[in-house]
Amino acid sequence: MDKIRVLLEKDRISFSYYKKPLSNKKQDLLNTNIISRNELTFTEEYIIQNNRIVKGFIKELIQDKEIHTIEIKDYALCNTIINLTSDIKSLNHLYIAEDCDLEVHVCKSIIKSNNIEYVDCYSIYYYLLLELDKYGIVVNSRNEIFYLSNLMTNNELNTSTKIFYKNTLNVISPLNSSDEIDFETFLNVNKYLKIINISSFNQLDLDFLYTTLKNKHLRNISIYVHENIKDDKKIKQLKRINKKFKKAKLSLHLAYNDEYLKNNIFKQIVLNTLKGCAILSILIVLLVFSYIFYNNYKSMQNVLNIQSKINKSIKKNETIENNDIVNNTSNMVNALLSINPKTVGWLKVSNTNINYPIVQASDNDYYLDHNFDGEKDYNGWLFMDYRNNKEELNKNNIIYGHNRYYSKVMFGTLNDLAKKSYYDESENKYIIFNTLYGNYKWEIFSVYKIKTTSDYLKINFKDDEFENFIKMLRDRSSINFTAEVNKDDKILTLSTCADDYSRLVVHAVLVKQ
Repeated sequence: MDKIRVLLEKDRISFSYYKKPLSNKKQDLLNTNIISRNELTFTEEYIIQNNRIVKGFIKELIQDKEIHTIEIKDYALCNTIINLTSDIKSLNHLYIAEDCDLEVHVCKSIIKSNNIEYVDCYSIYYYLLLELDKYGIVVNSRNEIFYLSNLMTNNELNTSTKIFYKNTLNVISPLNSSDEIDFETFLNVNKYLKIINISSFNQLDLDFLYTTLKNKHLRNISIYVHENIKDDKKIKQLKRINKKFKKAKLSLHLAYNDEYLKNNIFKQIVLNTLKGCAILSILIVLLVFSYIFYNNYKSMQNVLNIQSKINKSIKKNETIENNDIVNNTSNMVNALLSINPKTVGWLKVSNTNINYPIVQASDNDYYLDHNFDGEKDYNGWLFMDYRNNKEELNKNNIIYGHNRYYSKVMFGTLNDLAKKSYYDESENKYIIFNTLYGNYKWEIFSVYKIKTTSDYLKINFKDDEFENFIKMLRDRSSINFTAEVNKDDKILTLSTCADDYSRLVVHAVLVKQ
């Protein structure tokens, strides 16, 4: 007899199968159910037969608490729980934790629920996304789609739902063949596009946009050309193109106001204007460099302040010898969890600035733009892949972070590991990554830069897959390492951006626990 556990967890109410094995003794419906202040446990049969009674218990449980999220940890429970919580208006956000494709029968239950407005799932088929959209239900999928085109990368279109809801698209001219293919893919999925910003005037690109939008029967979309055009012939050419766009119910604009065009500033290319532009350009360059310098300084200060806060919290209970935070596990655990309960461990890379606590969220997006304190921060923080098991560790344990090369924060000094001279010191071959459950030492066996791909981000393996996986990583390495790796080992992967189109990756094998 399956039992379902209902728990209050901070801002959500959570449903999952009760894992504790049942007694062999026969039990009736009533004595298999538990009711307490923050927890309910029912048999699935009891819930189905006494839906109204259980719903009443749930309403009582969340009363006076700001709870809006239903979390279903086991996908098989979806229909039962959605039906159980239907019409509870405050529960309008559904989060399905298990990595499964959303299926038709679950979508039908969501539509009938009369309360769910927002769904967070692993992935969803396009036709079901359309169906939910008809009822005003917003969907977010966690499963990333990796594109290599500049168009998709620059617009951060890495999930099907981001593509679906995007209303403003930024296009860098000239378009290449990959951009054009992905633009058509985007239009096949998207339903909300209103504005396209194109970086500069390019006849071929404008013709492509016009033809593609017209063939897709898309209308009422505005295309803005962002270029300081001084050539009168180009302006006249744009006006002729715009007439064609208008016939297709599309509009083409220069990114200037009407007064600017009316005064015909494009023709006023006189010496004084040129001098003014030159001075303005110099000022802009100075301002840009000043901004970059200030921004890098602010980034370093922000990280230093957080690190200082962490150090003070650790030292409050006990003096730490030689400031060795990594090896003072008990103090570290208590201090870090008091600041951020999502902490899973600490990472230290020899002779770099990488010496940070590691966090883990329910997805791989949150810590891209939030710091250790949970505040919005474009530096983000170093975080473990949400799929990894922080207690037992997987065969491949992945840590991500931004490459802040100029400010040297986060993975800004990971580039040093790609230099052969870095390993002249033997201690630099080792990485310390301790979790809340143990201290671990890892030896580097592969370092490389590669075009954006996800093939090195696999977590679990079957049969001889791991041996083939290790061989692939070794073959990619730009440096020959002597560390041995076999099928029974566990590895650590550090992943960051090398540039807009490639990744810098470091792999190390567990050598000491």
